[in-house]
Amino acid sequence: MKLSKSTICAVLSASTVGAFTVSNSPRFAARGLTTRNMADMPHSDEDMVFYALGVNLAKQLGDGQLKTLLEDSEMSLVVEGFSDTMKGEGTVDGQMVLMKYGMQLNQVLTSRSEGISGKIKAEGEEFIANFLDCNEDAVKTDSGLVYLSMTEGDGKQPTVADTVEVHYHGTLIDGTVFDSSVQRGQTISF
Repeated sequence: MKLSKSTICAVLSASTVGAFTVSNSPRFAARGLTTRNMADMPHSDEDMVFYALGVNLAKQLGDGQLKTLLEDSEMSLVVEGFSDTMKGEGTVDGQMVLMKYGMQLNQVLTSRSEGISGKIKAEGEEFIANFLDCNEDAVKTDSGLVYLSMTEGDGKQPTVADTVEVHYHGTLIDGTVFDSSVQRGQTISF
């Protein structure tokens, strides 16, 4: 699919508004971060406006996801190709490059992604096995969900027709909390 420059500009303009807001962060945290890092800015305030556009574009492209798939030398080539194309300084026709190497690029990225996915899956399976071994009260359901009741209730047991209200922490195997009703201060009902 080929996008016109006006379509790309419209998409970037529409997404830029949300990209520069810090609505989910407490105000004091944003102020502290700004004050602490002002001296660390790589350019003048005038130039940082355009540097921020580069940061925004990088975040829209995956916010570091490519970094897990590419070696540093490969990332340098990606940045070079991007820069040459944006500046109109490419020594070869971009469309020809994509036609010749696009399929190979897809194969490389797919292969590397599958390798990472396989590694993460194996680590997860090992974590679950260890967790179940160390926590005799932990339960693994047929769907693969593993849970450990911290405090058992002593009231009526809910049925499929009932709605229950719970607090929970969803964590990665390294302990990083990715979702928590406790941290939000709001239970969830289902």
